[in-house]
Amino acid sequence: MRKINIGVASTFLMALAATACSPDTGAEKSSPLSAEEQQTIESVTNSSFKTVVPTMMKLVKEKMQSEGPAGAVAFCNESVAGMGKEMTEKLAAEFKATYGISQFRFGRTSLKIRNPANKPDAVQEEVLKAWQTQEQQGGKAEMATRKSGDVLYGMLPIRIASPACLKCHGSEETRDAEASEVIQARYPEDAAVGYKQGELRGGFWVKAQMH
Repeated sequence: MRKINIGVASTFLMALAATACSPDTGAEKSSPLSAEEQQTIESVTNSSFKTVVPTMMKLVKEKMQSEGPAGAVAFCNESVAGMGKEMTEKLAAEFKATYGISQFRFGRTSLKIRNPANKPDAVQEEVLKAWQTQEQQGGKAEMATRKSGDVLYGMLPIRIASPACLKCHGSEETRDAEASEVIQARYPEDAAVGYKQGELRGGFWVKAQMH
């Protein structure tokens, strides 16, 4: 499994998740997947990631270059709702035709959230904690799949993959001061800081409900 490299797009995906496809909270419990379900959710997760991430990386890189980290934060917060909705609808139509999926969503979550809308549900938290334990024991988080009721979950790890990520998620010494002010104004309970390059940041998730 290749590592996830999202570079400066970390903040964008968080905003995209919050505005377009926030996770439900609840006391879901996971159950085993059939071989067919496993193949389906792996394909859906990989396809979603490959569609979403290159798009947002390009946009945020352009905004970072033109307006700096603070401008990128403001752009993410203010401009992604329609974009996320459009991408969700496009993928949902594709997956309905290909796999018979009746409902589809994607987003981003973490054990250290910035936007409260990105709080993990019970199944996502289960995966995040398992990844955390695995990493603490010297392993590497990889794709995880779960099932709760008739909903299939797929998750891919997201890392602090470049120095640019640290401008918004690093220590006090590495964070951009202007960007930090913008983030604090929008997310006063921000906990998504203190990371080092290469550390596990959270997970990209999809939910696919079968007929």
